[in-house]
Amino acid sequence: MFTPDINFLKERPQTPGTDNVIAVDEAPSSGGALGGAGAILIGAFAALIALGAWGGTSLYLNRSLAMLQEEDAQITQDLDVRRSELSTLQAQNEELQGILSRTEAFRTFFSQVQPWSAILQDVRDRIPPDVWIVSMTTNDRQLAIQGRSLSFEQVNELLLTLLESEFVEDVRLIRGQKVDGGANTLDSVDYEVQVTLADLDLGDPELQSVLVDKNSQGLAEKLNILRNLEVN
Repeated sequence: MFTPDINFLKERPQTPGTDNVIAVDEAPSSGGALGGAGAILIGAFAALIALGAWGGTSLYLNRSLAMLQEEDAQITQDLDVRRSELSTLQAQNEELQGILSRTEAFRTFFSQVQPWSAILQDVRDRIPPDVWIVSMTTNDRQLAIQGRSLSFEQVNELLLTLLESEFVEDVRLIRGQKVDGGANTLDSVDYEVQVTLADLDLGDPELQSVLVDKNSQGLAEKLNILRNLEVN
């Protein structure tokens, strides 16, 4: 019996001369060696660039730090100068406050002092003829004078002369009463005058000259001493 030989594999055409040929990988070309060296050079170049960039940045930072340190030193120096000036100003302010306090104390003293000796002497010097003072009383800046005169005209003259005084601000007649005379006395006028003293500035040189004229040299000298202390 005949059995046919069937080959189910499709026959492939063979190229002549290729029988029993084993494929062998090709050897690497010389270009591969050159590629590796290029990579090394590129990496070295990149490293140099990075190193240069780091060096430039470091130099910039060092310069900036030096400038900041210099500015800080200058600011510290200026601050020390300002502190010294502030301390000087505070000392001067304390000295000024002390001067103002002493000045205010002297002003208070001057406003409270009344040169009574000079005032009374000035009143006595201004009494017209035929006018007598029986008594005088004082209360703060008020001076009450009681006395007698031979006429109302003389009392009126007393008021006018007192108004001319540097120590007097105002004069008022409180009472004026006629008193009949007797066998041995003349008719007279019983009067009372209220004198308001001026608000004196005892530091005024003109007023001090008046004090000297009214025999109050001691008070004038004391006021000079106080004024010199106030100025100093």
